[in-house]
Amino acid sequence: MCCIDIIKLGCFDSCLTTIDTGIVVALVDTGTWKMVVEYGGVHHSYSFEVLADGKVIIPNVFNENYVHHFKLIKPDFTMYNASCYQIKTQLIWKH
Repeated sequence: MCCIDIIKLGCFDSCLTTIDTGIVVALVDTGTWKMVVEYGGVHHSYSFEVLADGKVIIPNVFNENYVHHFKLIKPDFTMYNASCYQIKTQLIWKH
């Protein structure tokens, strides 16, 4: 995946089922989005819903202890801005 601009979203627990990206989009962009992830040279696409609150909460389909890059595709099949997003996953122990 060719990424010129990378927005770092932080580190997330690999045990979470979803990840709140902190991105909030306009009501006009709610609906079914796609997340395109490259892993091992292969692109994988995952669908998820952005509801009326506009929060982009993605499925946690990521391997643990890895830095992942992905792109977001809006319901109209256009890319959400021209950036890639980066997250790090790791096992976070809670006491």
